[in-house]
This record gives sequence, C-alpha cells and structure tokens, in this order.
Amino acid sequence: MGITYFACAYPSNLVDEVFNDPRVALTINPSIDYWAAEHRKELPTLDLDKMWHSFQAVTAPPPKTMWFHYPRPAYRMFEGGVAGIDSAGMEWFPWIRVISPDETAVISRDLATLDPVLLAKAETRRYGPSDYMAETCAQFLKNAQTFTNELIEDGLGFVYSIG
Repeated sequence: MGITYFACAYPSNLVDEVFNDPRVALTINPSIDYWAAEHRKELPTLDLDKMWHSFQAVTAPPPKTMWFHYPRPAYRMFEGGVAGIDSAGMEWFPWIRVISPDETAVISRDLATLDPVLLAKAETRRYGPSDYMAETCAQFLKNAQTFTNELIEDGLGFVYSIG
C-alpha cells in the first residue's frame, strides 16, 4: 500500500514508442506479461517498494549551503514524487520517467560506488533503528545494481514509476 517504486526494462526496438508514451512499458500488475506476442521476453524489473525515499535522499543534490549543488548520476533513477489530486492526499498522479540505455550505463557506474551504510542511515532517519536495516539496505542496493548491470549488458533502458 502507499507510494512505491517500480522499474522495468523496455525492449530496444520500442525506444521511440516508450519515449513518446512511457506508460506502454508500465503496468498496474508487474507480474503480468504485458507485451504483445512479438515482444514477449523476460525483461528485468526492479521493485524498491518504499526504499526509493532513501535512494533519493543519498543521491540528491546536497543542500544549497554546500559549495556544490549537483546530484549524483544515480539520482536520475530516483528523482521525482507523486502529484496529489485531492486535498486528503489519497489520490495522486505517479511520477514516470524513461531512462535511455546511455543513461543506464552512467547510473550503473554510480550505483557501484554507493555505500549501503548511507542508505541504512537514511532509512533509520525515516523509520527508526532496527536490527535488520543494514542487511535490508544492502540487499536493495544489490538488487538495483544487478538490475542496471543486466540492462547495460543487453543495451536496454528502463522506465520507472513512483506512485
């Protein structure tokens, strides 16, 4: 429940179509095989659930008080948030972004240098300390690294949704 993060690769022959309408690469239920028969292939997916907050926090630009204001390259993979459409915050428009194969390679290199301890600290600030936080953060980081590595091996980009 709530706002989560999901990413999926798109077939290289659909790059133009996906950039024109990213929703063709996303589905409400990620387990459904949503490509037409000619596109059916197991494509990598990544589900960060609510951990996207922490990835976003550790890759975002530093506060304006710092002398540099640039985000890490991996921030492109986690940037964004939902836009509310009702005053109670119960309905929203998801944030959807297309990442090109070239951007995926840059993001993957940056993820390889990301420290899981930073993720654990960000998660602890959000949810409080726990015994399993470091292991969980390390596993989510490994999942993100594996996802982007698989994509660059096949020359694929991806679409992600926060919503």
